[in-house]
Amino acid sequence: MALLRGRATEGGEPRGERHTGLTWGPVAMLAGGVRIVADVLLVARLEAGLVARPVVGVVPGASEVAVDGAWLGAAGGLGWRF
Repeated sequence: MALLRGRATEGGEPRGERHTGLTWGPVAMLAGGVRIVADVLLVARLEAGLVARPVVGVVPGASEVAVDGAWLGAAGGLGWRF
């Protein structure tokens, strides 16, 4: 699910617009962890994907906005092994 929001700030009265739609596509994920002290882990995750069904919206007085194309995400943190 994608939610696009925008606001025109030039020409006329500003107003918010929003568009909601379903998006999907293939995703690959790589995750791992390393023990740093006893039961404490340092964890990391890398994700990559490609939007196969984009969600596109138009903000009045502005360019088109979209959830489309390839994307990459990364996360890290501490974990406790129990």
